[in-house]
Amino acid sequence: MSADEGATSRAQQRTEAAVDQNDPTASAQADADSDAVASRVGAPGLPAATDRERAALGMLSVADQFQVDAARLALDREIDPRVTAFAELQQREHAAHRGELDGWLPDTGNAQVQARLRDGQQTLAALRGADAHAFQAAYIETMVSTHAQTLAWLQDEMIPSARTPGIRAQLEQARAQAERHLQAARRLPGAAGLTHSGALP
Repeated sequence: MSADEGATSRAQQRTEAAVDQNDPTASAQADADSDAVASRVGAPGLPAATDRERAALGMLSVADQFQVDAARLALDREIDPRVTAFAELQQREHAAHRGELDGWLPDTGNAQVQARLRDGQQTLAALRGADAHAFQAAYIETMVSTHAQTLAWLQDEMIPSARTPGIRAQLEQARAQAERHLQAARRLPGAAGLTHSGALP
């Protein structure tokens, strides 16, 4: 093991040891910290990415973790089975996509990425505090608004400006996933009557 690999491993071990596994917010922050450490080491074998591209991947990484953590909250609630199935899909696919991003060493220390992380933490706290009657509607509204915002951001900003072929392909994959999840969220029970007005990650 090289010195850089050893440093990354030790930093990740310290991060994992400090995480409260029952706290989705702690999970998101710890994962972001771990990625920030890895990004300083480098990624042998991958083409160089621009700072803008790595920040874009950092945004996606944080968004993926947000969806995983929100899904965990939903799976702990007594809600419509169709919403439960959607949450299971979110947990599975966003966790897998986030793992794919790790090879590109996304920049999660970027100021905009950190702002998005904080917004996500506030949204998770609001979902966590919602009572049994309000939770399902709040979760569905969050799913529609977050996936719509991610889709628009990818289509309008990041895909057109991506220059590294592998990263552009990763962003295209994320766009397809966001579009698929958005359509699924819009078909959830009660979704048609919601406003989808929150400024969420």
